[in-house]
Amino acid sequence: MLSDYHGKTTRSRALGILQTAVYVGTIGGGFLAGLIAQHYGWRRAFLVLGGAGVVLGMIILRTLREPHRGAADLEQENSEAAAPPLARVSARQSLRLVLATPSAVLIMGGFTCGNFVALVLLSWMPKFLYDKFHLSLAVAGLTATLYAQAASMVGADGWLT
Repeated sequence: MLSDYHGKTTRSRALGILQTAVYVGTIGGGFLAGLIAQHYGWRRAFLVLGGAGVVLGMIILRTLREPHRGAADLEQENSEAAAPPLARVSARQSLRLVLATPSAVLIMGGFTCGNFVALVLLSWMPKFLYDKFHLSLAVAGLTATLYAQAASMVGADGWLT
């Protein structure tokens, strides 16, 4: 979807920013969850961060429109032609389209496996650091996410090349 909003000149930057935001969000979420839990308990951390996610999801559901496939490329290639209007696609239609695309199903499977590993690491590591090294919950949350996510960011975004 993001690729259809951006033409050839801005697409790679937009995708890079999106991927970087995932890593920064994970680090920030780990720190904020620990900080909130440290002062107000883990239930409050779930309520605050989960509530923020629900609000963001509702905003996205109401404002995001599915662009026509290849709209940004067509607009750049033929600047005289009017860009096709953005269409609203139901969740059921989107799911049907995704499941009918074998490469999308394989990508989702790969991300699912990767996220299983990440969930175990991000769930277990803060508790381990808190118990073993007696770090505060905020520092344990930050430490548990910072190094793994920073390394992932460097590897995925190609900062070394």
